[in-house]
Amino acid sequence: MKYKSPNIGSLKALLPFLIFIAIYLGAGIYFQMQGVDMAFYQFPSVTAMFIAVLSAFCLGSEPIMFKFGIFSKGAANDNIMTMLMIYILAGAFSAVAAAMGGRDATVNLGISMVPAQYLTAGIFLAGVIGLSAGDLTIISLAQAVWNGFTSMNEAFFLALFCGGISEMISYYGGITWLINKLHGMIRGPKTAQLGIASLVSLVDCATANNTVAIIVSGDVAKQISEKYKVDPRRSASLLDIFSCIFQGIIPYGAQLLTAAALATQSGVKITTLDIVPHMWYCLFLAIFGILSIFIPYADGLCRRNPWDWEKGKPVENK
Repeated sequence: MKYKSPNIGSLKALLPFLIFIAIYLGAGIYFQMQGVDMAFYQFPSVTAMFIAVLSAFCLGSEPIMFKFGIFSKGAANDNIMTMLMIYILAGAFSAVAAAMGGRDATVNLGISMVPAQYLTAGIFLAGVIGLSAGDLTIISLAQAVWNGFTSMNEAFFLALFCGGISEMISYYGGITWLINKLHGMIRGPKTAQLGIASLVSLVDCATANNTVAIIVSGDVAKQISEKYKVDPRRSASLLDIFSCIFQGIIPYGAQLLTAAALATQSGVKITTLDIVPHMWYCLFLAIFGILSIFIPYADGLCRRNPWDWEKGKPVENK
């Protein structure tokens, strides 16, 4: 039997992410106050996310297998699967490089210079060198690749669970609730731009995925820009900028969780909250993004080529 999304805004649909935040951050803060070393590692983030997943399955009255279908759709999203492949390939690359004795130099080179699509080749820019130099055998190479895969378990499961929960939150109306709340606060072009920025920011905080946030917010942002005559190029820019700002700041986002996991794997014990205060790029991006709404210093192109609302494209210069 098929079910349609209720498509009704619901604050309750946001509870899974709120539960994760409460458990993960709450436990970390509690152990920090108790003076426990590595306070934010006492309650594993994957376990906290799994509890949130279980709570998501309590939403709605549909059969459990139908809910699992919604979860699977989100977890199998193209962006999520690409991210997972990069995680395990990066883990294998690091492990093979470590097994041949050149982990630090190779990982630093890979992080700074090697594009993600070349990581697979890197497993083999490390395995071949190790074999030819006698540092590795076929068996030890295979074991190093497997160890690299398993070392990324934390980041792998977090991304998988986040993708599934995001889809369930969207299905049960959590995103619609955010959209409805913001729509009533818009009064003119400037508040419309603030509304677009706030919308994509809140959706990103709810889904922990900036690509999903842009896709979900896109149609509403288009409606707002048309109604309040906000240049679509500005609207698209605001969606991109503010989704990236919060994706780089939220401590439960895949980026910071992965950074903390990779650092821990390399022997540096840090938590996502340790990283947040140093995200100065995101903070500066937020400041200048807001300033651009009230001081349109970058609108030269838009003024030279204003938007033709009837034709749906910039006015051509003659």
